[in-house]
Amino acid sequence: MATLHIIKAMLDLRLLKFIEDHNHGVYNFFRNEDGLNSHRSYGYLVNPVVRRLIANWWSTPKNCT
Repeated sequence: MATLHIIKAMLDLRLLKFIEDHNHGVYNFFRNEDGLNSHRSYGYLVNPVVRRLIANWWSTPKNCT
């Protein structure tokens, strides 16, 4: 519930325009010496879906006014 409150506040403050859920084809198979750890956020960066979404966002001109 707190997450929805935070998202609503961000929308109200115009910190973001919308949120899209991209979960189809997104997997995290990060492994280290301890084995599989799918909770490591940087493990998602090797996923082609996530990588493409971030690259598209990064290369889009932002209005910072």
